[in-house]
Amino acid sequence: MTPCTITENYSDRSGQATWTGGSIAADPDFRAFISGPVCERLEDAEESQTFATELAGLAGTGVAVETVEAVLTADGHERQPWEVGEAMAEVLLAEQRGAIWPWNTERDKRTPKASLPGADLIGFVTLDDGEASLAIGEVKTSADEDRPPGVVNGRGGMAHQLERLESDRALQVTILKWLRPRCNGTDYWPLYESAVRRFLNSQGRDFILFGLLMRDTTPHALDLEARGKALGTVDAPTAYELSAWYLPHPVAEWPQLAAGVA
Repeated sequence: MTPCTITENYSDRSGQATWTGGSIAADPDFRAFISGPVCERLEDAEESQTFATELAGLAGTGVAVETVEAVLTADGHERQPWEVGEAMAEVLLAEQRGAIWPWNTERDKRTPKASLPGADLIGFVTLDDGEASLAIGEVKTSADEDRPPGVVNGRGGMAHQLERLESDRALQVTILKWLRPRCNGTDYWPLYESAVRRFLNSQGRDFILFGLLMRDTTPHALDLEARGKALGTVDAPTAYELSAWYLPHPVAEWPQLAAGVA
């Protein structure tokens, strides 16, 4: 269960698309949520701990131990609100929708000249029949008061990017190639095989596209309604799931809240 209070403000569907809006309460649990699981995702806590343990094991002298400490504190990366928004979206989808993320893309973002796959979210959703479906999506963060905000429409907007992910076969192949080595030899491999099998047997049409809008405004159905109706005309079995999450603190404060200093 998500460790914060969420109220569903609106929900609707049209064709192959669903859209929902949920507001998160400004209670102590929210601070625990953003400084806990969201921060852990943002900082890639699991990988960071493994790296720290390995370095500590290789350090044999006092000088080496001091070097380890210096290395571990040398990140110096100042987080941006959109990065916190992406991490929050991943955690919310995992807990609310059961999405599974076999790889933390923060690792690639922090690697110079890393080749990112062309989507913010890449993973799996387990279906009722026990099979898995590819979960691919985009996250947009906005403090824009417009309904919908500018990040939803336009050439660089969420809707256009989702449509490209739905129709661009070369981009889909890039995603599959990126995902394969991150699942091979792990517990995620059966999910990968299941999802890719469904994808191939449907002529490349069986997958779920997620659009996540992270906001600091009051909830309003117009944020997603028009795009949901337009995207819903896609042919089955492709499906769109759009969600808007309304946060109780201004976007500009999210990095400080995730760091536990606000």
